[in-house]
Amino acid sequence: RNETVGFLVEWSSDKETGPDPQGHDGHTINLLPLIDPSKDTVDGTWKKENGVLTVQATNSANIEIPYRPPAEYDFRVTFVRHSGNRSVNQILTKNRKTFVWDFYHNRWGFYFIGKTNLDNPTVRKRPFVNGQRYTSTVHVRNDGVSVTVDGELVSSWKTDYKEMRITSNWALRDPTLLGLGSDRNVTTFEKVELIEITGKGKPAR
Repeated sequence: RNETVGFLVEWSSDKETGPDPQGHDGHTINLLPLIDPSKDTVDGTWKKENGVLTVQATNSANIEIPYRPPAEYDFRVTFVRHSGNRSVNQILTKNRKTFVWDFYHNRWGFYFIGKTNLDNPTVRKRPFVNGQRYTSTVHVRNDGVSVTVDGELVSSWKTDYKEMRITSNWALRDPTLLGLGSDRNVTTFEKVELIEITGKGKPAR
């Protein structure tokens, strides 16, 4: 294993909850109405119609969400990849460090941790099927991060976030914002939500 800060919590096939994935008392914010592709697109071709955000099959397409999350939060996204076999991801922020939870072909994990990409210990070999709807929730806490997908705890990492990284192709213009990404796929994002756990977030405009 790499020499990064943290430890791995092994995934189990049982239904697990992770930190506050369903039973939280935090305020839920619908982020989709805040996104304006004409202002928030960093790269790629994005459009929003009938309350759904769609990205075309362009190289490393990403978009900012103009909302600054609080100290601890859940970032929950429901999406469908319609074509392609590349990454769909959630772009997270903590302590002005930006990092990525990545669905890529048959590997899901954080990209990067330290100097390692999708070969790091957070990665799980899981199928990523076109046309299937996924709900992914990344739970960002002061002492670590975990992910539940369709109600199952997939991966967890104990961290102070110093070793979390993002590559230039996914980087946002503002490291305090959240974002979404899709690489050479047609993807629709049906729900994009933030759940405040500790503190209050605020719109960026």
